[in-house]
Amino acid sequence: MAEPGEFTKRAFLNGRIDLAQAEAVADIIRAKTDLSLKIAVSQLEGHLSRELGKISSKLLELLASVEVAIDFPDEDLDFISYDEANRQIKDIADEINQILESADDGRLITEGIKGVIVGRPNVGKSSLFNALLREKRAIVTSIPGTTRDPIEEFINIDGVPLRLTDTAGIRETDNIIEIESIDRTMAYLDQADLIMLILDNSEILTEDDKRIISRIADRKAVIIVNKIDLPQVIDTDELSKLAGDNPIAYISAIDESDLKTLKSTIRDAVINKDFIQADPIFVTKVWQKNSLNKAMESLKFAESSVKNGMPPELIAVDLRGTLKSIGEITGETASDEILDQIFSRFCIGK
Repeated sequence: MAEPGEFTKRAFLNGRIDLAQAEAVADIIRAKTDLSLKIAVSQLEGHLSRELGKISSKLLELLASVEVAIDFPDEDLDFISYDEANRQIKDIADEINQILESADDGRLITEGIKGVIVGRPNVGKSSLFNALLREKRAIVTSIPGTTRDPIEEFINIDGVPLRLTDTAGIRETDNIIEIESIDRTMAYLDQADLIMLILDNSEILTEDDKRIISRIADRKAVIIVNKIDLPQVIDTDELSKLAGDNPIAYISAIDESDLKTLKSTIRDAVINKDFIQADPIFVTKVWQKNSLNKAMESLKFAESSVKNGMPPELIAVDLRGTLKSIGEITGETASDEILDQIFSRFCIGK
């Protein structure tokens, strides 16, 4: 019987593809939008691998120059100057940082944004949830507290997959069942990549509203003022002060043109639009990001050793550490544990 990812793993072990390309096979299978598919195909074609290969080549060239002084200390050979080594290290660090800038966007586009809709009861959370899904997935009534258990669905926000969760209304209450529902809402809120706070345009801001706004002040959020088809009562000036840097969208959940604008606001709140349009090299996995961070850490040690005029042996150790961390992504230095973890997520065969 074929094991999970066996055929892709065989291709990797036989040198037909590297580990970053192998990861892309699974991403293509799981792609939920055209954009996530495009990024996965780009990685399968080796765009990330080639960029990392260029960086590794520069590191090897620098390491070779450093090791000349270690292997032939008594020979009349020119060892690379500390100033030149420092310049090259900085150039390599800039290239790694440029790839690292794509890590969060790449993960969100590939794995999806965790979005949660929160707000007081009866402000239109479930109505907006249904409108974005274009189906009646959540029950909508005029009775406060209709939604008790969180409801999840995936939607496509301009190419970005959003795992949207409709939650129970947040308010002060003595109802035991409602308290449990609110606790679940708070748990989803804490884990979310994006918080969508719904407010009622036809009502003043309540203390419950203000408490929620305060709680999400340092989080990625979009504040949505719903029911603009009704007479305005909410104080927009007060709301602007409380919202801080978080964008505010004014909508009616029943107006499709408002929803189109809202989708753009949601995407721009989480994903760097200009960065995506520039078609960068994307890092799509947390473990890949961690490996690049380890590479940067080793490179910083190497830079410090160069600045302090340390022996070339110490500089070489840190440069090798940088190479090892980059090699984990392409599979050149990846451990068996990393390989098992990656391929265990594949379907049978593949």
